[in-house]
Amino acid sequence: MKTLRSREIAAASFFLALIAAGWGLTYNIDMTFSSDLETLTGPRAYPRLILAVMAVLAVFLLLRSIRLPKLSEVDELGNIVGVGLAIGLCILFIAVFEPLGYILTMPPLVFFTGLLFGKSKPLHVALYSVVIVGLVLIALRYGLNTVLPEGLLGVDGIF
Repeated sequence: MKTLRSREIAAASFFLALIAAGWGLTYNIDMTFSSDLETLTGPRAYPRLILAVMAVLAVFLLLRSIRLPKLSEVDELGNIVGVGLAIGLCILFIAVFEPLGYILTMPPLVFFTGLLFGKSKPLHVALYSVVIVGLVLIALRYGLNTVLPEGLLGVDGIF
């Protein structure tokens, strides 16, 4: 049976290879309609920004997994169940994101994921989730000018 450490190292390595392949695919994006001024902010910018963030997170996962202590099978089973529940939360989030909208779906996702993996009190996790969701909303809506699903509230922004 593989240890959690070896699985996380393999996962981080896989993600880094996938990110490198995705970065290579960004060279296929049509830039004929972009001016020379848009080389940094053109159609390649958003995918590369996401890939860069993913690469940083994959490197953090790799560094963390190298430092992991050896866990018992009971600890590994708890981690596997937690990851399974997190995947289930993401599937539920994807299913209700469009009809309910960003504001109604994102805070519960962050809150329950925080409770699932955090050791904080529920009130702290709730405050963090509201702050994080608000900052991401501002970054997406006003920084990147991304239109998010309005959902039931009919609101795509906070201002």
